[in-house]
Amino acid sequence: MDFYIVYKTFSYLLLVSSGVAFFISLRAPFKFYPSLKFLLACSFLADGSFRILLDFFGHYLALSTPLYNVAEILLVSFFYYYLLDNKSSKRVIQIIVVILIFLLLTFQFGTNAVDVNKIKTLSNVIFSAYGILYFIQFIRKQVAEDPLQVPSFWFNSSLLLYFSGSLFVFMIFDPLVKQQQASAILSYDFHNFLGVVKNLGLSYGFILCRRTVYNFKNG
Repeated sequence: MDFYIVYKTFSYLLLVSSGVAFFISLRAPFKFYPSLKFLLACSFLADGSFRILLDFFGHYLALSTPLYNVAEILLVSFFYYYLLDNKSSKRVIQIIVVILIFLLLTFQFGTNAVDVNKIKTLSNVIFSAYGILYFIQFIRKQVAEDPLQVPSFWFNSSLLLYFSGSLFVFMIFDPLVKQQQASAILSYDFHNFLGVVKNLGLSYGFILCRRTVYNFKNG
């Protein structure tokens, strides 16, 4: 099996799915979850610029990954900052954003750039915690009789699945690279597959935004 072909296939599927999801999100009113729209736009631009420059010009765009990582921390945290009601949670999110960005930039551009995956692992743990906290709030407030008709249910489910699943990829990626590169590539294929599923879930959430009249704060 040519692992690189499989990797490229999933990479392009991720790129296309983020572009489609972004286009669908634009059809919903801008005031509905703008942070997710910007997240999809950043994902599409980062993946697109990386793949085009690498595949067609043989140039590796080193800045695309750290810039996207910073944008991801800001936008995902911003999304949950306005979704969660608890004031303590909001204050914690503000502190977390500052710490994560500081650590990410320090490791990315400092002498320990190899440890960036550790920061990604930490951020995925935190993002997964955001998602669990929102589901607890969702259940306690009984937002809707049918959760499947609530956009934020799909948004949160998609993000929680992606970040919790990717957590294990970032935990094992560095050891796999050192021992068996093919397995490392396959693990990142799983990460890209989760990214495609996430984008499909976000797309459906934005479709529901256009269909359903709902309270922005809770759904």
